[in-house]
Amino acid sequence: MVVLIILERIIMRFFWGGDLERMKISWIAWDKALASIESGGLGIGSLKAQNIAMLGKWWWRYRVNPNSAWTEVIKSLYRADGGFTRPTVARRKSGCWGVIASIPKILEKDNVPFVDHFHSVNIADVPGAVKWSWDLEPSGVYYVASLRKCIDMEILPLSDSKWMWNSLGESFMVGFQYWLI
Repeated sequence: MVVLIILERIIMRFFWGGDLERMKISWIAWDKALASIESGGLGIGSLKAQNIAMLGKWWWRYRVNPNSAWTEVIKSLYRADGGFTRPTVARRKSGCWGVIASIPKILEKDNVPFVDHFHSVNIADVPGAVKWSWDLEPSGVYYVASLRKCIDMEILPLSDSKWMWNSLGESFMVGFQYWLI
């Protein structure tokens, strides 16, 4: 978490045109700059949301591919449930997998119902077989971008101002001239 804060601070200072030693004037609050364009922000997105969404992909893969080789390794290290029922135990053994197993609890603190977006669907042709579906996407396939957007919508502020960023629908160029005196 400390690394995310440091990286976000570096990005923020770069964005504002400053460097590590000095800051320049910021014309918009950083959390509003991170917010989506639809919410009145610049659409940069938070690193925290990106990181959790990418780790969520491993959570998804574990559920979708229960018989793959790497899943069997996880099961041998953290029991048949992969450490999902006891993520604190998994966290003590391995920081990475412990964080992945803890994603539902981490997102619960930010009011993001991660597990509620997963649904098991029985496959008609194969008795006892289950297919997992991600309800934030029409295809049912987990996408990092869909969870990232969901997290950002919860943790980043909505615009309370009277203005929104204007999308002109087409790109344009502004020409200017300058003279050396």
